[in-house]
Amino acid sequence: MSKLVLILALVLIIGFGFLVFLNVQAGPEHNLSGYAWSENIGWISFNNTTGGGTTNYGVNIDDTTGVFSGYAWSENIGWISFNEGDLVGCPVAPCQAKLDFVTKQVSGWAKALTDGGGWPGWIRLRDTNYGVSWNDSTQEMEGWAWSDQVIGWMSFNCNNPETGNVCLQSNYKVYASFTLNQPPSAAISCDSSQCSGGSCNANWIAFRATANPIPCIYTIKNNSTDVDSTNCPIPCNDDIVRSEWYLKQQGEPESSYVLKLSCVGVCNYTLQPDVAPGIYDVKLYVKDQAGDSDSTTHSLYMRKEIEAGFMCSLDNSNWRVCESLSGFVSQGGLVYFKDNLPDPNEHTSPTEGAIIDSREWRINGAIFDSDNNSTPSINLTEGSNIIRLTVTDSENRNDYQEHSIVATLPFPEWKEVPPF
Repeated sequence: MSKLVLILALVLIIGFGFLVFLNVQAGPEHNLSGYAWSENIGWISFNNTTGGGTTNYGVNIDDTTGVFSGYAWSENIGWISFNEGDLVGCPVAPCQAKLDFVTKQVSGWAKALTDGGGWPGWIRLRDTNYGVSWNDSTQEMEGWAWSDQVIGWMSFNCNNPETGNVCLQSNYKVYASFTLNQPPSAAISCDSSQCSGGSCNANWIAFRATANPIPCIYTIKNNSTDVDSTNCPIPCNDDIVRSEWYLKQQGEPESSYVLKLSCVGVCNYTLQPDVAPGIYDVKLYVKDQAGDSDSTTHSLYMRKEIEAGFMCSLDNSNWRVCESLSGFVSQGGLVYFKDNLPDPNEHTSPTEGAIIDSREWRINGAIFDSDNNSTPSINLTEGSNIIRLTVTDSENRNDYQEHSIVATLPFPEWKEVPPF
């Protein structure tokens, strides 16, 4: 490689030490401009703003795919093509001229269109010990290409890393005047303002969204941004074209993520009743118009919600679903209630980690017991009776349950009296 560097340096100093070129800009349809230098054929212009008269030509790099297209011009050999169609059948794959946006390296080939000049015209843009690269800081192409016939070494910059800076002798460069797509930056936060007892601090805590009368409305917010957006600085997100929300139980593999919400653009995700109590990983995936993407995750603790439930009895012993007493109890009859039975559907339980500290019993809207009593009773004075139990726990979460009991009129009492 040291021998190669020496040869290239001599080519630069001897071949064009007396020439100086001004910096120029590419036309709107081509994003490469300026000159490359060949030891054998001299200057190669990459845009008609730098050479080639009034003919509209130039070389372009697709800022999404990195693929080259178009033509450069040499007054000694004519057109040099970077079009994929002209590069079919190159000596060694890959043939397509392409810039890798990650490594900033150019690979593939270009081809001089020799029109039967007796040589194939192939120009290799990268091999194991040389190649062309893009410096995204200076917006300049750097390095060397090679053709084993006619063209020889082809330099893209007067300040190549291999040979050092010779720009005082000849200030030439190939400029790449485009900006790479910047990927989106996924970011999330949460809003627990409508979820009493919920938290959006370091530990995210929510409650299953089924409680009443005050449900837990817990929203996970999409704060993602993309600097390529047109609505910056705030919210700076209109380049994001898709958002996807996923959940999985913490500790499960990545393949366990379940899609919960997908939308065009940017959207928030409000937890739904189908999310059972447990510890979860929340994942947000966002994608921009160029197809670049990003994702982020955060843990979420979904706590078991408070639930109210109770059963009824006519003898304080045999407990039944309250509605089943309809028709079996008369107006004025005594009915017992109990909310700490083992039945999972008719049982009061507090929020996970809390205790029940308030029970309020109502019949047809009127309170008949508010002493945190789990086993009250009342005489049904009306035919139609709505019994409601409202419970509150030490986390200030509450819930209620209602049952309906229809009481029948009591049978008339008969008294035998003597006739007149």
